[in-house]
Amino acid sequence: MRQMLNLRDTNVNPESLAINIFWVTYNSMLLIVCIMSCIDVPQRLYSRFPRREACQLIIEDQVFMGRTIDISEGGTLLELPEFPYRSAVTGKLEFTRPSPLAGVVIPVRVSARNIRIGFTGDRVNLGVEFLEWNISAMRLLIPHLYCQPNQWQEVRVPESKTLWAMLLSVFRFYPLSVRGKLL
Repeated sequence: MRQMLNLRDTNVNPESLAINIFWVTYNSMLLIVCIMSCIDVPQRLYSRFPRREACQLIIEDQVFMGRTIDISEGGTLLELPEFPYRSAVTGKLEFTRPSPLAGVVIPVRVSARNIRIGFTGDRVNLGVEFLEWNISAMRLLIPHLYCQPNQWQEVRVPESKTLWAMLLSVFRFYPLSVRGKLL
């Protein structure tokens, strides 16, 4: 250690040592990023797409008019004016006009696990899970979610931003910090 700090008394060229230290540091950071990328971050089962579609939630004999906030293959987040139930319930979600999905009816469940009631102003946000699919509903919903114009555009990122993201990932340890938070 003493010889490393006192470079004048050694046979090591200081310029080559500086270059070696730079590359060791760079390779160490890259190795940390590679190791961190091996840690799986929990993710959703289905991708969610922001779609505002008119719909009605039918539970027993009550009809709740509202609209979707986002939709996936497994469920949707609804915005309703009111929702009196606070426990597990099942019903039907029917898309209404002017939605391109008008007429599609899907059985849904609001369970204690999926209930996410949050108030935004005078509206209630409610997460529902689709119970079963029929082929006609699937044929309409899947293209509506995945085949929108300009949805899948290539993103070009400059190398300086990529380097900055690599440096952030080295010092942030993102996979370790969110483990167990996204279930």
